[in-house]
Amino acid sequence: MAQPIMRRTHFLWRCVAILCSLLSIAVIIAGIVVVAGYHVIHPRVPVISVVDAHLLHFNYDGAGVLVAQINIVVRSQNDNMKAHAGFSNFNLELLFDGIRIAVLSTAAPYEVRKNSSVDFNYDYTLDPIPLGS
Repeated sequence: MAQPIMRRTHFLWRCVAILCSLLSIAVIIAGIVVVAGYHVIHPRVPVISVVDAHLLHFNYDGAGVLVAQINIVVRSQNDNMKAHAGFSNFNLELLFDGIRIAVLSTAAPYEVRKNSSVDFNYDYTLDPIPLGS
């Protein structure tokens, strides 16, 4: 019976195998660092809520036209202890009976510092809105 011929692995293939092994170990270590960093920072989702609202003036006449003046306080709250939160393109729509009666927005992007909140006070007078058909 003939013995199989044993060949040595080429040097470049050994280098490629070592590089791939080192790369896979580096990816595993980077994943562990990311997971550990996530648990240390423990980010939370910022919350936007309406904390106060007043209907200052309300007039609904016989012709079905609504005129109103409202005051709404909106709070952006960031409970993260180690990260700031930024908001851009901030628009809130106020609907009455499925009809958009107001759009509340900020003029520019803003940032909420870590573990704090920012309140926005909106005073809005509605244009006359025909509601009756």
